[in-house]
Amino acid sequence: LLVIALSAASGLAGYLGHVDFVWPVVVPFALMSAVGVLAGGLAASRVSHGRLQQGFAFFLVILAFYILIRG
Repeated sequence: LLVIALSAASGLAGYLGHVDFVWPVVVPFALMSAVGVLAGGLAASRVSHGRLQQGFAFFLVILAFYILIRG
């Protein structure tokens, strides 16, 4: 995860000054991502590995249907 975070930070740094960010969208998205990471950490310590995989798969299927319907 540290490598992913460093990669994302370097990508952001590379785009700063070259792309106009919509900060009112970026900041809440980043904050909710951080909340999701913390909630995931708590869930991982309280829910079995298999149940987490099932929940994640269910979420991906729902998201895929949403994208298909909306797209």
